Amino acid sequence: MTTNKENFMRAVRMQETDGIPLYNMMWMYRYPSIYQELVGPERVGVDYFGVEWVKGEDTNLGSLPKPGNFILDDITKWRDVIKVPDFITDVDWEMMAKKQLDGLNPDNPIGMMTGPSNGFFQALISFMGFTEGLVACYEETEEVKALMEYLTDWACENTKLAIQYYKPDCGYLVDDIAHEHNPFISTELFREIFAPAWRRYYSVWLDADMPVGMHNCGRFEPFVGDLVDMGATFWDAVQSANDIGAIKTAYDNKIILCAGPEGRFINEDEMTEESVRAEFGAWLDIAAPGGGLAINEFMANIPTEPFPGQSEKMFLRTKWMAELFAERRYGYYK
Repeated sequence: MTTNKENFMRAVRMQETDGIPLYNMMWMYRYPSIYQELVGPERVGVDYFGVEWVKGEDTNLGSLPKPGNFILDDITKWRDVIKVPDFITDVDWEMMAKKQLDGLNPDNPIGMMTGPSNGFFQALISFMGFTEGLVACYEETEEVKALMEYLTDWACENTKLAIQYYKPDCGYLVDDIAHEHNPFISTELFREIFAPAWRRYYSVWLDADMPVGMHNCGRFEPFVGDLVDMGATFWDAVQSANDIGAIKTAYDNKIILCAGPEGRFINEDEMTEESVRAEFGAWLDIAAPGGGLAINEFMANIPTEPFPGQSEKMFLRTKWMAELFAERRYGYYK
């Protein structure tokens, strides 16, 4: 039996796996610690670019740039405002890597992110806000492209150092460019402005013979072909807004869909063991055949009691799905 790490790495290298491999985004969600030095793990405070991050008033899921306090109001002035920090000569990468890697579970892959800590598209939005950032993409495309090239130059140099000192298993990029219903920008603008940055960033990892992946929530489906063309071999989190069956057919399992059944739209009052098993079983029958799927690792553990704050009904739903996953995990392919 292979380990989690071996099985997942086989998947993202397009090799045969031992059943459906497991996946956890947090295996990948790892920056060089210098990226978080000013804002800490809670990502609150002023980062290296001068963006102030605060906790959202209506969410406990993370932080956001302080509303109404953006650092760039005119994209044509970005050269006067945006300055990348010198992580290349000012940081002891060997010591930093040693501290971060100490104590990590050797059974899990080590993924790394070394671009702007909130992605290329998201960096623009954090500098300008959604309205001004999106307007800049349409009205001052060349200036936004120039900013992306500047950030990419910096990200690629950091990536080379991360590969040298961290020796990770794969590269990763977090750059949410879509909401639940559609991408934030057109396919044409994506390909003109942001795809070149992603491609250059990925190329550093690929040149080092390391698989690369992407985190993008929402309906990212229109850009999957671009991701495959760039050489990426895994994508999370593949949410229900995307047609998994169509993607698997279109790209012949050339990209591993890191997914899991979503509970956001579940009516607890109408839930039965029969309906949950039928729903999850139908989802697996679409997502799993032929490979191309990695599933959240929590599905591999059949719970025995609710976790704090979890309702009895949702505990049972999780239990029923985990039981079905155990039954079917090794039945779709070798």
